[in-house]
Amino acid sequence: IAFIWKKIQAQVHYAKLNYWMEVALRYRVGLGMIAWGFRKLLPSQMVLPTYTVLNTPYGDIQAQKHYWQSVGIVPGYEVFLGFAEFIPGILLLYKRTAVLGAALAFVVMINVTLANHAYDGSVHIHSFSYAIWSFIILIPYLGSIIKVIVSNSSEKLNIYRPILTPSFNRVRLAIKSFIVIVFVFLFFGLQVKDYIETPYRLPKTPGVFELNGYYDVEKFVWNGEERSYNPLDS
Repeated sequence: IAFIWKKIQAQVHYAKLNYWMEVALRYRVGLGMIAWGFRKLLPSQMVLPTYTVLNTPYGDIQAQKHYWQSVGIVPGYEVFLGFAEFIPGILLLYKRTAVLGAALAFVVMINVTLANHAYDGSVHIHSFSYAIWSFIILIPYLGSIIKVIVSNSSEKLNIYRPILTPSFNRVRLAIKSFIVIVFVFLFFGLQVKDYIETPYRLPKTPGVFELNGYYDVEKFVWNGEERSYNPLDS
């Protein structure tokens, strides 16, 4: 692939290629952050501990549940985390605020990645991908940001921006409006509907009252044969 690329690279407009890659990454990270943010704004990702969890010995609970339940018992904090993901997602959908959105998304997703590694959250690569993509969006602006913040000097960005024809610009606005309507407003409406109908992903209808409670097993019978307790028995 590298050999072929070397042969054709003379015809490649790298600035244009980088611009459209940045657009693709902005929407990929932005929509992903918005979707995950909605799951926390209406606290339904990290749920309140169930009776099953509360009656499980602490050492027998998987590491991920330790983390999720420590967040789930504080719904207000989960909502805060939702805003921390939703706001960068919205900022990434617009060119003027994309750099700020990418910076916030990078900080938030590095934190999520570290938590997933520490608690074996099973989405290590998924969360790290968002952090890497956010950083890629930031790369062209890092030098200017450092000069402004550290050196307190004025800086003019030299970033490629394509000149769009009026017809192409109308198509772009139509596609963007469709994406925002579907993935922000419609998706939020579906999340609200889901949250009202099944809050915390738990059934709304009551179970059988007589079966509710904590079970203390006194004996175990297998194929008519009573077996004594053995923690090594499969």
